[in-house]
Amino acid sequence: NSVNRSANGNVTIQWNAQPGFLYQVEYSDDMQNWKSDLPDSLVEESSAQETSYTDNTTDQSRVRGYRIKRLAEGN
Repeated sequence: NSVNRSANGNVTIQWNAQPGFLYQVEYSDDMQNWKSDLPDSLVEESSAQETSYTDNTTDQSRVRGYRIKRLAEGN
């Protein structure tokens, strides 16, 4: 699992997914209030693998926390 910021400010989150589950990427700018409104931030994987999501809605100067929530099994 990792979180990396590119030179242009994009943040890529990687985690190990279990097959058949939905994962919601959430973020917080204050570590108190969590939001799940990032574009395409609901991820489903059909096989066990390392999965990633890139947040391109932030810039280099912003500090932002992330978490991944595993939701109920998908279809």
